[in-house]
Amino acid sequence: MGIIKRAAALAASAALALGLAGCGGAEPEFQGKTLTVLYPSGVYAEAARSVASEFSAATGADLRVVDLPREQLLEAILTNAEGESALYDAVAADARWDGALSPHLYGLGTYIAKAEEEGTLTLADFEPKVLDSCGSWQGSVYGIPFAAAPRLFAYRTDIYPDGPAARWDDYLREAADQSRDGFYGLSLGGSGGQLGELYELLLRGMGGTLETADSPEGRAALKALRTLRDSGAASPDWPEWDAETAADAFLAGNAAICQSQPTWGLALRADDPAQSAIVGNWALCLPPSADGTAELEAWSLGICANTQQPDLAWEWIRMFTLPANQVRFYEEYGILPPRSSFWERDGTTGTPMEEIHAALVRATPPLRVSAAAEAQALLDTELRAFLSGSREADETISRLDDGLSRILRNTHELPD
Repeated sequence: MGIIKRAAALAASAALALGLAGCGGAEPEFQGKTLTVLYPSGVYAEAARSVASEFSAATGADLRVVDLPREQLLEAILTNAEGESALYDAVAADARWDGALSPHLYGLGTYIAKAEEEGTLTLADFEPKVLDSCGSWQGSVYGIPFAAAPRLFAYRTDIYPDGPAARWDDYLREAADQSRDGFYGLSLGGSGGQLGELYELLLRGMGGTLETADSPEGRAALKALRTLRDSGAASPDWPEWDAETAADAFLAGNAAICQSQPTWGLALRADDPAQSAIVGNWALCLPPSADGTAELEAWSLGICANTQQPDLAWEWIRMFTLPANQVRFYEEYGILPPRSSFWERDGTTGTPMEEIHAALVRATPPLRVSAAAEAQALLDTELRAFLSGSREADETISRLDDGLSRILRNTHELPD
């Protein structure tokens, strides 16, 4: 770890100790207790483990961090909610799941009001777009956001000096032209719900929405998926890749464009010679889009409604989302904070990070319905069947349209 990162870590530790001590975090009631928190595998879980000892020192409680692959996380949280006693006390949740999880999480209004009165939390410091579409549902707050990013692509500037094409058909054709001898035009993932997110990204980029899958835009999005499968633009294994695998392939110099999230550490690693073969030859750009916006990816941390120790869980949430820790997690793990103070600080302004912030401010929230698990499963099942060749486009469109319409009709919801 470099001198700057060591200084940042020490500063974060000092701020944490002061913050918890200032609000009575180390209460006798927490001594000897164990708090269990659930995160998706990867950098979010690693960040949680990195401050576990500090949390224990401040509260007297042990912290147990459990992580699961993203594709298993929602089901695990819902299963936990069915038990009389909680397996997990606090959980990380994708913004897409807010409606599905809101009945199973504590409303945080009382905790937030007290923390704002004490000056230990300020919701006004969070990006408005993030607060509106992450951690809240139907006017109530169930989670505090800890990560937010627009879905941007990374590309090789030595291959695309003027950036990739702004239309999906041109973009995919150019990417296929780049593929040769183990080098691919695109590096992307399809596991863990990413396949459905890719379809939604394509659909929105062509001017459509998931509620209208049976449309010219919906058919064009399926055609684009088939092009990805047949053109050789990406590795044949891409439907099974996770985001980190896609990022690693790009950093190794094996792809011209990466569609993995920068929050998985790509942006921080790309200019490190020890981790990257593309130092100085990369940049970020918006995906092809009909309206010039990116999709918002955001995560929050909430308290399970069946926990026996909500106060301790709140101490963890408040600590994990402290401004100093948000900066620390960015510098050490590439997690992009949802706080405005991060984006306005020296070291962020006047850098390429401003491009990410500009896209974040304008980002479009994903489809958020209480039947998120059902919608995610439907997309993954139907799109995998289509990509495998076992289902034609017309039948896929019909099944997607019928299924998504039924989900929205049964829950009496429309996307935010």
